Amino acid sequence: MFSERKINIAVVFGGKTYEHIGSVESALYILSKLDTSKYNIDFAYIDQTGKLIDRLEFLKYLPEFLDNHYITIFDNVRRQKESGVFIGKMTDMTCNYSEPFIDNIMSGKYDAVFPVIHGKTGEDGMIQGFLEFFNVPYVGCGILPSAASLDKEFAKRIASTHNIKIAEFITITKTDWKEGKDTTIEKIISKFKLPIFIKPATLGSSIGIERVTDATDIPDAIDRALSFDNKIIIERSVIGKEYGIAVIGNENPRASVCCEYQSESNFLDYEAKFGKSAKEDIIPANLDTETARQLQNEALKIYKALNLNGLSRIDFFIENGNIIFNEINSMPGFGLHSVFSAMWEKSGLPFDNMIEELIDLALEKFKD
Repeated sequence: MFSERKINIAVVFGGKTYEHIGSVESALYILSKLDTSKYNIDFAYIDQTGKLIDRLEFLKYLPEFLDNHYITIFDNVRRQKESGVFIGKMTDMTCNYSEPFIDNIMSGKYDAVFPVIHGKTGEDGMIQGFLEFFNVPYVGCGILPSAASLDKEFAKRIASTHNIKIAEFITITKTDWKEGKDTTIEKIISKFKLPIFIKPATLGSSIGIERVTDATDIPDAIDRALSFDNKIIIERSVIGKEYGIAVIGNENPRASVCCEYQSESNFLDYEAKFGKSAKEDIIPANLDTETARQLQNEALKIYKALNLNGLSRIDFFIENGNIIFNEINSMPGFGLHSVFSAMWEKSGLPFDNMIEELIDLALEKFKD
C-alpha cells in the first residue's frame, strides 16, 4: 500500500501532564530521527494548559526547549550545530501539511499518529480514545491497556491474578484521607514496617513518590502525594535492585536485554533519573543468563496479561532471589539517554529501525 508513496505521520506531544518536558524531549528526538525520505511528517504541540499550538507557532518555542536542562536530544559536543540543522528540518516539516492538526485528523490525512505524551492524557487512554473515535492508527497500547497500565493499583492487581509477585500495598483516596486521617495512619502503621513508599497512583517518572522512614512524616507525605493525584499507593519498601525490560510487539511480542537501574539516592526519584546527578544505567544488566531470562519471561507474561501492544517498559525488583513486579510504562521516554531505546540498541535494534517498527506495528494493528 505504502510502497508507492511516503507514509503520512503526525507526532503529537506535550499535554496537561506533570511529565510535559519529558514528552517534549521524546517527541523532539523522534522528529530529529524520522527519515524524511520515507515519511511526510507533521507535528502538534499541546501546551500545559491544554491548548493546541499550531506547527508554525511552535517554532517560536523550539530554541527555548533545545536549551532546557532536562531536554537532551543532541550530544553536547555537536549541540549547537545539530540544533540549527534540526530547526531547519522542523521548519521544512511545516510545509508538508497546510491544514491544522485537528482538521487533518478528522479528514483522515494521517496514516498513523505517534502520541508521545507521557502520564495523564497520554498514557491513560484519553488520546487513544480520541484517535480511535476518528479511526486513526496510532503507536502504542489501546485504551483499556493504557489506562490499566498507568494506574499502579490496577496493574498490580492484574499482575497478581496471573501469579506474578507484587509488593504488599494499600490504596488511599482523597475521600479516605479527608474522612479518617487517624484511622488511615493507624492502618498504615499496623500493616507496614518502615520505610514505606508513598506514590501517586497514576503518575510516571517517579513524580510525587516519597520514601518515608519516620511515622511522623506520613501525614505530610500523604498530603503531598494527594496533591498530584486523587488516589495514592502505600507500599512496603522492597530491599533489592531494580531492573527494566523493554517489550515491543502486538500478537508476538519480544523482550529486550535487561537494564539494571543505578541511583545515588535511596530510590529512583525524578532527579536521580533525569537530573545532573543521574547515573548511567547498566545495560545489559549484571545478571546470570537464567535470571535475565526469567525477567524477560515475566515481562512478556505481564504484557500479554494486560493485552498490551506496540511497546512498553516493564520494571521489576529482585529481592532475595524473588522477582517482584513494580510498574509499567506504556509510552516510555525517547530522549538521547532513553533507557528503553538503549535496551533495544544493546539488543541489536538501532533507534531508527525501532521507530519504524513501532509505526509498522501501529499500521498492522489497525488493518481491516
